[in-house]
Amino acid sequence: PERSLSRAVIETVPGDLFLLEKFPREKFIVRKRVSRTIDHLNSQGLVQALGGQRTQQGEFLPFFQGNCFQLSPFLDSTGLARPDWVGSAEIGKNMALFLIQMQSAFRDLPDQISFTPFSIKAYILKLFADMRNHEPKMVGRYSPFLDFLGANFMDAHDRLPQIFCHGDFHPLNVLWDQH
Repeated sequence: PERSLSRAVIETVPGDLFLLEKFPREKFIVRKRVSRTIDHLNSQGLVQALGGQRTQQGEFLPFFQGNCFQLSPFLDSTGLARPDWVGSAEIGKNMALFLIQMQSAFRDLPDQISFTPFSIKAYILKLFADMRNHEPKMVGRYSPFLDFLGANFMDAHDRLPQIFCHGDFHPLNVLWDQH
């Protein structure tokens, strides 16, 4: 897994399934912020956002042997048929409804839950700087994209409003249940 050191699905005696994820200590602050944010969204009615379970002490990410762990409900997901999902009006409708519900649920997000705003402009500039350092021959190939963005997007980027969002929202990053 990309975002955790390890993952395992565990089953309780009644048959409930949970996802147990192990994170390194350095991911604790970010994972705690994410957990608190999802908890807030859930409290505002966005039950589709799968939050972590709290311990008896109220912690989302208890530590054990130097790593932190998170337990969340496990949902088995129906895989999307590729490339059929691209033209699915139903998938688009469901995703749009989720985004509308998420925007409503994030209102009144407590001030102590904050994230550094993501800048696609800074990301693009860093990507090209890294490319110049590691793959200089590729820069010429992709510089027309940077030129286009410089002429048509970069200045406007700084004036765009910033709002709370998912950050990696696409059909293959959603758990789908076809039942």
